[in-house]
Amino acid sequence: MFRKNYSVIEAREYDLSVFDVIDERKKTETHWYHIMPEQWTVYTTLFKRSDKPRTWGVMKVEIEKNDEPYMEFLRNYPSLPFLYVEQNGQEFAITSTDYQCITIINLTTKEMKTYCDADDIKHGAGFCPIGFDWDEGDLYVDGCIWGCPEETMIAREIDLNNPIDAFNNADWQSDYDDEPYVEDEDDDDWEDEVENC
Repeated sequence: MFRKNYSVIEAREYDLSVFDVIDERKKTETHWYHIMPEQWTVYTTLFKRSDKPRTWGVMKVEIEKNDEPYMEFLRNYPSLPFLYVEQNGQEFAITSTDYQCITIINLTTKEMKTYCDADDIKHGAGFCPIGFDWDEGDLYVDGCIWGCPEETMIAREIDLNNPIDAFNNADWQSDYDDEPYVEDEDDDDWEDEVENC
């Protein structure tokens, strides 16, 4: 894997007035959602443009603390990877505002930064996180480049307030390295696609 040029990018802006609500506000209870302390709750609402039915839409994510609005953000994909972590006395949410990026929210200070390989996302070739895990200071990011085999980025000894070095020097693992390819008669382009990953 070769995603080695992470930087901070500006969050995209969306005008929700041109979108319709297609999935009402609900508490997030997916298997990607790691347990947070009781004072935190995450809600999502899914929006889509009726004049562009083949697009993904936008997800509004609202974070509440003690049942009061705390902060919110928008995501350009209809599912939400999300992980709660404590580090050095501060609380963090690791998530994704852009489907090709990693977003780290310092819940203590409300600072939110989104990281990705800016050159890759221009072409839709960024690494897409689908789930996060945490193990004693190491962040595991499961995902893939769109259409390619799933891989795990391991950002070791990451400082969540300043993660760029850990992202750019991450280890990469693939569950598919040792699995034999089984040819599919209906998928003649599969090997060519993987070679281009």
